[in-house]
Amino acid sequence: MTEFDESIYIGTNQGAFTTPNDRKEWKQVLANRTLHNISSDENTIYAMTYNELLSSTDKGLTWENIQKGLPAELYTFNVISNGNSVFAGQWDGVYKKNNSNEIWKSYSNGLPEKLAINNMIFYNGIIVVSGSERRLKRGMTTDKDELKIKAAHNKQNSARPAGPGDSGLNP
Repeated sequence: MTEFDESIYIGTNQGAFTTPNDRKEWKQVLANRTLHNISSDENTIYAMTYNELLSSTDKGLTWENIQKGLPAELYTFNVISNGNSVFAGQWDGVYKKNNSNEIWKSYSNGLPEKLAINNMIFYNGIIVVSGSERRLKRGMTTDKDELKIKAAHNKQNSARPAGPGDSGLNP
């Protein structure tokens, strides 16, 4: 949720909606998109979907894809600005651009690799970020075929009766 030009904007799984601060009627300003976040600065509204970053400078009447320079397969968690600079918190760090025509550039110097930045604020002239390291724990996988093999193996071993002197634990 964000406030922009005396209106409230919300991002939902059905797009972006707005209402003037003193009204209860909601108007859809971005359709056919699932948003996980929406933010704004003095000049721009930023809509964060699961595969692109969009911006609007006309109160949501039109939207532009501003993904260029950001990783194609990773989505943006948060967008903040400071002066003429805009910062995007991504799955792999912080990105920065200085004006609407420039492409995003990595701005993660000093941060651990593979750090998903899901929140950012400016405090006393510096960016304070929070996030978590992107990695799987030992033994975890995202390979669906490997998961099926592990499930079948676990089912087979759990059905095996314990013999004499057998702890029932698999080596």
